[in-house]
Order: sequence, then structure tokens, then C-alpha cells
Amino acid sequence: MSDHLESLFTALLNNTPDLQVYFCDTQYRYIAFNQKHKEAVKQIWGTDIEVGMSLLDAITIEQDRVLIKFDYDRALKGETFTLIKQYADSDLANIYLERTLTPIKDEQGSIIGFIASARNITSSVQQSLDLKNSERLLELFFKQSLCGSFFMMLKDPVEWNDSVDKDAVLEYVFDNQFVTKANQAYLDQYGLTFNEHRILTPRVMFSHDLAQGKAAWKQLFDQGMVHIDTQELKADGTKIDIEGDYICLYDEQGRITGHFGTQQDITQRRQTESDLKQSHELMRTVIENDRGAVALFDQDMCYIYVSQRYLTLFKIEDPNIIGKSHYDVFPNLNHYYKQVHQRALAGQVERNDKDLFTHPDGSQIYIKWEVRPWTKNENQVGGIILYIEDITQEVQMQEKLLKQGNQLNAMFEQAAVGFVIGPLTGNYARVNQKFCDIVGYSSDELLKMTFRDITHPDDLNIDNLQTQRLINHQDTTFSTEKRYIRKDKSIVWVHITVSLLDPSSFDVPHVVVVSEDITSRKLAEEKMHYLSYHDQLTGLYNRRFYEEELRRLDHPRNYPLALIIGDINGLKLINDAFGHAMGDVLIQTVANTIKDICRKDEIIARIGGDEFVILLPKTQEQTATTIIERINRILSHEKIGEINLSIATGYGIKTSADEKTDEIFKQAEDSMYRQKLADSSSIMSKTIDIIMKSLYEKSPREMLHSKRVSELSTLIAKALKFDKSEINKIRATGLMHDIGKIGISDTVLNKPLPLSIVDQRDIERHSEVGYRILSAVNEFSEIAEFVLSHHEHWDGNGYPKKLKGKTIPIQSRIIAVADAYDAMTTDSIYMQIRSEDEAVSELIRCASTQFDPEIVYVFIERVLPKLSKTKDTPQDLFSLIP
Repeated sequence: MSDHLESLFTALLNNTPDLQVYFCDTQYRYIAFNQKHKEAVKQIWGTDIEVGMSLLDAITIEQDRVLIKFDYDRALKGETFTLIKQYADSDLANIYLERTLTPIKDEQGSIIGFIASARNITSSVQQSLDLKNSERLLELFFKQSLCGSFFMMLKDPVEWNDSVDKDAVLEYVFDNQFVTKANQAYLDQYGLTFNEHRILTPRVMFSHDLAQGKAAWKQLFDQGMVHIDTQELKADGTKIDIEGDYICLYDEQGRITGHFGTQQDITQRRQTESDLKQSHELMRTVIENDRGAVALFDQDMCYIYVSQRYLTLFKIEDPNIIGKSHYDVFPNLNHYYKQVHQRALAGQVERNDKDLFTHPDGSQIYIKWEVRPWTKNENQVGGIILYIEDITQEVQMQEKLLKQGNQLNAMFEQAAVGFVIGPLTGNYARVNQKFCDIVGYSSDELLKMTFRDITHPDDLNIDNLQTQRLINHQDTTFSTEKRYIRKDKSIVWVHITVSLLDPSSFDVPHVVVVSEDITSRKLAEEKMHYLSYHDQLTGLYNRRFYEEELRRLDHPRNYPLALIIGDINGLKLINDAFGHAMGDVLIQTVANTIKDICRKDEIIARIGGDEFVILLPKTQEQTATTIIERINRILSHEKIGEINLSIATGYGIKTSADEKTDEIFKQAEDSMYRQKLADSSSIMSKTIDIIMKSLYEKSPREMLHSKRVSELSTLIAKALKFDKSEINKIRATGLMHDIGKIGISDTVLNKPLPLSIVDQRDIERHSEVGYRILSAVNEFSEIAEFVLSHHEHWDGNGYPKKLKGKTIPIQSRIIAVADAYDAMTTDSIYMQIRSEDEAVSELIRCASTQFDPEIVYVFIERVLPKLSKTKDTPQDLFSLIP
């Protein structure tokens, strides 16, 4: 090695205390090295090196040896380079070396070795790794933070100090600052993506309130960091409240380059706080406006809250008593109240409805109070609530009323109407027994109530309006009808008169209320209203309602409008024969049948005694005829006793506005009468048969009597040379002459003489009843006249018309003789049986007074002889007629 190289090596070795420096020949043998390198090899591989020793032999780790030889070979090939290698020392701690390798050449340019320098950069590398790890953690926090985090950077830094125009700077900032980095929580607050947000400037973001935005930026730039609340807008225009912490970012010259911020959406929290505040204010308002005084205490009986009314009621001049002990405020408080407080703190509820309290100045008031515990977490008693109401006026008023004397008290208590006295808007102060009876509450219960507690909800609005007029002095009294809800929940109608009492006697307006129970009248009015539109017997609508509905439904939208009319067959006959009670049953049965067949929304009305009508809007003819068929089919299976039900029906259809409803009604009525005429004879005859059958079932004696009278009358008619037609009429008249007795009760009909005047009148009516029954049937109308007069007397003293002589139909005169003879000669409950001679003598005696003398003569001379000849040979009397 030349002297020049040696001096160079020596200089390097002695002047590089912080570097490892070593020289090796082409065989990797040390030529020279400094102390720093020797220490490093010892630390890393545990080898003490010497000059001439192979560097590769000093490396005790095979992997290191291979890699390092590769690097040295590059230098021996003429390459100069720098690299960083990681090693582990004997303690397995990582060591990072930055190594530079340079080939060494002789004067001819041949490589004779290499020179290496190495610097321990472990500290720098570790710092770099720590920085990267911190950046990674920061990025993870930034992305996953629940708070919105962002960087907002300026295009160019700005100066911010007193020497610049700050307003101008803000104008620049509001057009040149953009979000450069933001986490998802921040973007969600505005409902934007990053690409949508990164183009927005502060001017756009605060376009709804530019002044607010500039004030926030100015505060941030002035202070460098700020905690501030702002109201901003989401992408959809929704207002949001933002709470944020922001810090300015600066460059080396102290200029502002942007700012970093974390923020959260506190809109819901603000709304909750607002609602809670409003709730507290509402509670405070309610407490302060309540007529009672309220105080809240902790467990040590120190004030937490007091209402203004409490301070006024107890004459507390110092309003700042929160935190003070109740016993300091009232040092002479009665021991009784202290015991009450202790029991309440132990969990009990204490109350007193009338307590006399004495103020420190000696004045007294009557109070009603309640003390109850209030609880905090885990149901622990936190203190007590004291509610006090000044009832001095009520007590004094009661005392004044009591002083009015027993007479006034008796008048009040024993009045036939309800009396109430009390404040306009407060609880009743006094009620009498009649009022208690009206509403069903006791006096004690009512004194805890107001008129609103018992008034029907539908009547409260009028009550409130009238009460307000009294309060406003627009009226001094009013009367109205209203409903109370009794304790048993039933409704009672009352007529009330409310009058203001003398205001000088009370601090607040008081009234006296007089209440009269008008429930019976109201029910009667409701019944009258019901009956004004309903038939009382059937519950169907009546003619008035039918006519109003017909006018209402007479509109093209309801066409075709069908109208069905029905008339009960034989109703008059049934009424005459069996009485109106049975007729009513008949009407009700027909009405119920029609109701069952028709729909509930169809109009069914009874417009006459036996006449019904059905209104069917939007109904075709086929539907109307189907309904009629169903009515007739169902009624054909219905009976009242032995009487089959039937109804004559007809219908009309209105299809256009040009047709008159009167014509449609007449069309239906004509159709009904045609059916009635077709069916009437058969139905009436059947009814007559049923009536006779019913009469005979009531009294078998009447059956035998009617048959004998018919036979005797026929013999008389034959003796008088009547033609066959007239004889048949006489025969039928005899059979049915007592048909009117169907309307007489069994008791009277079978009652022995003497009859009472009332019973006698019932018996005498049978001829009229018989006439009405038979005249209802065309084929019996002539016979009806004979039946009517069969109790008329020749001298005009009979009944029912007092006819005389030959004005009495001859058929009636014949029946009278036959009827009298049979009554005298057969067993009867009315009289003792007589012999033939006695009967003849009676007929002769009554000839020219009761009976037609000519008919008596014919009966005695021509009929009786024939009867006498057959006396011992029982046979049908009709066999005696030639």
C-alpha cells in the first residue's frame, strides 16, 4: 500500500469517531479498522477482530455472512453504493446500519480492496417507524370516530394580525377554503359524500346565515382555537345544531393554512333540552297559578323550591329561602308539624282537610294541607312535598251560612229543588239533600267536586260560555236545561238557574244554583217526538214520516222508486168479533213480518188502521213483486188463534220525474183493492165460520140454542108461505142471530141471573156486534139487518134502535118469537124451564107488546101442533117442513 493510501486510511480512522470505518483487501481480510467498527462487530456477532483476519470469519451468523459477502462482491466489482441493513445484537435488539461501500484502486486502476463506512441509524429509523405507527393510529381514529372530524385547508396561507384588513381576509377565506379530509361521521352530519362536500366553500355552507359563519371564523382566527355552537343546514335544507372544537393550522412563518375540527350534531339534544325546559316552565306555571301553595324540601327539611303563593300565604318577606331550613324560617313551629314531617320522611302521606294555622303575628287562617314523600334514585326518599290550600274563605262562608239560622238552613235543606252554593270556578261549598238526590252523590263527595265533574260532556261548552259571561260581568244570572251524569252513570235532565251572589261577601265570585229535575218531562218530550214519527202500536214509521220521506226520496237518483201498499184482510171483522186487543195482535204480527222481510234501511210505515206502505228506492219491479210474494207466503203460515192472517197488496213504480207520486200511490192502491175484492168473499166467509166455531166452543149451549132457533124460524117462515130463498135466509139468520155474543166474556155468557147493569149492557150489545160482523161480508149484509133487530119489540121498547111494529123486519120478528120460545122451554141458566102451555101463555101475554101478534098466532096455531105430534118422537125439526 502506498504512503498516500496509508495516510488517507489513518486520517479516516482518526477523524470519524461516529462512523465505523474499515478497509479490506480482495480476500475480505482486514487491512485496518477504527475502534467504532471493532465495537460494532463485537456487539452484533460477538467477535473480536484483528488486522489480517477475514471479515467473513468475524460474521458468525450464516444468513448475515451470505448477504454481506454479496454486498462486498459488488464493491470489489467496482460499484460504489449505500444501503441500510437491519441486524440483531446479542440482546436481540434491532440495530439499523447505513453502510457505504467504495472500491479501492491502485495507480494502474486495478481494484485492490474496498473501504466501508457504516453509521448506526437505529434511533432515526425507530423514530420514523414510531411516526408511521402514530399516523396509522391517527388515521384509524379519524375514520372510526363517532364525532365528525375534518381538515379544511386554504389554497394559500393568510396573514392574521392587527396589521391586515381582517374583513378582506375573511372574504378571501370564505371563497378559498375547502375540506381536504373528512371522516364519514362528519359527512353524515350534512348528508353529503366527500366529493360533494370538497367543492363547498364556507360562503356556500353558511349561505343561510353568512354573518354567523364569519363571526365563527373570526373568533377562531383571533383565538387560534375555539369551542362554539353553530346552526347549519343539511343538504336537504334541514336545520341542524352543531357543537364543535376547532384549531388553526399554521406554516413556519405563522400564517394560517387552514384548520382542523371535531364536531357533533346536537339537534336532538337541543330539542330535548328545549322540551325539558318548556316542561319545567309549564310545571312552574301550573304550580304558580294553582290556588294551592307548594313547597319542596330535602331530607334535612331545607327548601328546594317554593311557589309565590306559599311565600304570600305564610307572609314570608324574604324570597331567598332556598337552601334554608324550614325550622329556621319558622323557629316557633308547633311540634305537631315537626312530627308530621318526620312521618312523611319515613314514607307516609299525611293530610288535614281543615287546620287552623297561627301566623307569628297572631293572625290565623284555615288551611287544608297534604305532605307526601318524594323519591330519588332507587326509590330512596329524597325529601317531602308540602301542598297547602287556604280555605279560610270557604270556612268563613260556611260559618256565615250557619249563622243565618235554623229556618234558612231548613229551607235550604228541605227545598223541593236542588240548591248549590260555591265559587264560580271552584268546588261546591254547600249542597242540599235534594241536589244530592238528583245527582246521586253524598254531600261530602260533592264538596270535593265542581260542576264540570258531573256535567254531561256535550253540555260543558254552553256551561263554560255562560260562566265566562258571569265572570266578565256581562250577565248576573242565566237559566238553561242541561244533563248531569249521576254517580251510577245514569243521565238526569235538570233546569238550572245560576245567579251571582253579593260580591261584597266573598273575595271571589260565588253563585247560587237552583236545579230542578225535569227528566220525566224530557222523557215525555222524547216520547212525543218519537210518536210524532212512529206508530205507537207497531213501532213502525207513521204517515207523517212516510210523507216526508216520500218527498225526500222523490229524486231521479232514487229511481226506480217502488211503493208497496198492504191492507190487512178482515181486521174490522176481527175487532168486532174478538175485540181490539186481538186486532192489535194481528196488526203487530203483520208489522213484524214485514219488518223481518225488509232491510233495515227500507222505509216501512203504518199509514192507517189496517194499511201499511213500504218505500223502496232504486228498486225494480221484479224485486217489488218478490217482496210481496215473500210477505204473502210467510203470512199464510201465521195464525192468531184459529184465524189465518192475510194481507191484500199492490205496488207502483216511479221511473221518471214526470210521473206524480200521487198517481203512483193510486196505482198501488188500485192494485191492492183488486186483489182485496178477489179474495175478500172467501176470506170473510172463512172468518165468519171461525167466529161461529169460537162462539160454540165458548158455550156449547149457544150452539144448540142457535140450531133450535134456526129450525123454529124456518117452520114459521114456511107457515107464512115464504119462498125458498127467504126461507134459507131465515134459516141462516136463526143460526147466526147470536153471533155477536162472541164479544162477550165466558164469565158473563155463562153467568146466572140476576145480571149486573154492566153485564146486562154487554149482553144487549150482542145484536149490534153481530150486525157489524155480518155486514162486513157482502153475502151476509142482508142477514146482518135481521140480526140487528131481533131484539126490537112490537111496541117500540126493544133495542138497539127502538123500532116499532112493521118497521121491524119480519125476519127479525120471526126470530124474536122462536128465540123466546126456545129460551123458555129448554134448560137455561137465565130462567127456570117452562112447560109448553106456560110458554104459549107467555107468548100470548106478550103479543102486541114484545112480539108481532100475527107471528105469535101463526106459531101457536100452525107450528106448535106439528111439534106436539112429534113430542114423543125425537127428530130434526127441519123434517117437519114440507
